[in-house]
Amino acid sequence: LQFLYFIGVCVQCVLTPPPPYLLPPSLKEHNMRTVIKKYSPVEFLRQLSDDFGVKFVVMLFSTYFGIKGALYTLYVKAQLPYYLQYIRTSGSDYQRYGTFSGTPWALKAAIGAVSDTIPIMGYHKIPYIVGGTLFGVLGFFLLATLPLAGEHPLNGDKPYIIDSNETTITPFIMESGKSILAPLLFFGISLQIATVDILVEGRYAKMMVEKPETGASLVSWVWASYFMGALAISAVVGPLADHFDPRVLFFIGIPLSLQVLLPVSKGCLMEEKVESEIRIDKFQDEPRLYVLAGMMTLGAMGNALGGIFIESDNTIFILTWVIASFLICASYWALPKALASANTYMFLISAFYLAIPGVIDPWYTATEQCVPDGPHFSNTYYLTYSGIVGSIAALVGVCVFQIVFKNSTFRRAFWTTTVVKVVACMFDIIIVKRWHRPAIPDKVMYMFGDAIIAEVAAQLDFMPSVVLVSKVCPPGYESMVYAMLGGFQNFGMQVARYTGGALATAMGVEISENGGVCSYDNLPLLIFICHMLMPLLTIPLVFVLIPDARLTDDVLTSTMPQGYNLEMYSIASDETPPPHPRDSFDNEINEALYD
Repeated sequence: LQFLYFIGVCVQCVLTPPPPYLLPPSLKEHNMRTVIKKYSPVEFLRQLSDDFGVKFVVMLFSTYFGIKGALYTLYVKAQLPYYLQYIRTSGSDYQRYGTFSGTPWALKAAIGAVSDTIPIMGYHKIPYIVGGTLFGVLGFFLLATLPLAGEHPLNGDKPYIIDSNETTITPFIMESGKSILAPLLFFGISLQIATVDILVEGRYAKMMVEKPETGASLVSWVWASYFMGALAISAVVGPLADHFDPRVLFFIGIPLSLQVLLPVSKGCLMEEKVESEIRIDKFQDEPRLYVLAGMMTLGAMGNALGGIFIESDNTIFILTWVIASFLICASYWALPKALASANTYMFLISAFYLAIPGVIDPWYTATEQCVPDGPHFSNTYYLTYSGIVGSIAALVGVCVFQIVFKNSTFRRAFWTTTVVKVVACMFDIIIVKRWHRPAIPDKVMYMFGDAIIAEVAAQLDFMPSVVLVSKVCPPGYESMVYAMLGGFQNFGMQVARYTGGALATAMGVEISENGGVCSYDNLPLLIFICHMLMPLLTIPLVFVLIPDARLTDDVLTSTMPQGYNLEMYSIASDETPPPHPRDSFDNEINEALYD
């Protein structure tokens, strides 16, 4: 009803323009129809095509609607019905498998470094996108067709796969409900999404720097495409999972994975052909960055494999934090101190928000037999309805951030958004303790809590990191450093999931209907520690690791010691470095977003 009322107001404005005294000064001289036409989506796309070309606009839509929006949402949401209802894993294994399959997001720096250094057939990006797509398509095809939870006369009730000689059946199972193959296939899908995302992101970032006069229009198109893709796929995931075999979802992923090859084959990426030789000079120019990217790759992969093959949660916890501590120390060796400190803080805010999807997701969707007085949400509600509302709420969070924090300092933005995120987590505790019953239904409480307020809070917490990363990347190294910092944040999420899983086991919280274990007495305390207490510990670190600068300040120059060479590692002469084109570009972005 609210939406229909909004549409009615828009129509009324078009048919009957408001009186001049109700219009802002900039619009008093314009006819309302002219203003709406000027800022219509059609006019926006026409201007965007004139600035960057129709082909590149199509490439971005294919990437961020089809891959980052729709395919990534499908990849994330399909894991719950597939693992818990089809494979019938335990909640803890569901969390471990999801952590393993998300590892490629922590490898973005390595993907970017390899593609920049080793061109294939004269191209730095296209062959890697094609290779990543093959992994994604193979993953979706096998997940859709292999009966990993089916029965077979030669293999009893163990999941199976036909091996290379096609005559014997080899179980890809460690024990009941523990599939080895499924996480590997999800890993391949995640590898495609991460690869396409980082390579196309580097391309459009370069084009924005080349055309700073276009402002933030390209970023707006990227985000709009992403949200449209996420909304579109959210609308179908839940109903299909409720009424059909969860493997049906993966048939949708095959065309979504393949579609990116069409604009790539038509030259929409706008990549020029170069000589097919290894760029050793790039490694020589940035040796520490490449070494750090290699360390991060080994650390993330070692951490992921440990989560699959190591049974002890305490061992995984120790391994995870040993690797994380080593990488943080290495970042201070490879990066300037100001940049390394910002990177450390953004890693910690990810790592200290301990993720426990292996407990939360099963509790909300468990049956009456496991959680007698629980919400018993269907996939349609939990994945579709709340997913659609959550996507819209995240977009609202972006707008709220621009309005509230446009003149704020980074320190204030970080600690304030952390507090908001912590307060939003109280809804989970209220629902688990059943304090809202019978006054407020479960679906209403969850929708206004986790689906709306928590999503707005999460987006508010995410936005300062995006702005700070863009401000501290040294000139000439933006793409690789941006990928490096993003990789650290994603590795922090991996650490948070392993730590949260270990804490849940230590507190005796386990929900596994297949194994007949439904122990959740300590779940409210677990949520309090993971989502409230631990994030609050990062607030004092804001005043140590984050520069005392405003979001609109030139953070890079203000945080560097006098005479420091912006080419990362050496001490320069007393000459001030020349201004970089990025400065004017940042001003354009700030004016477009804040004013």
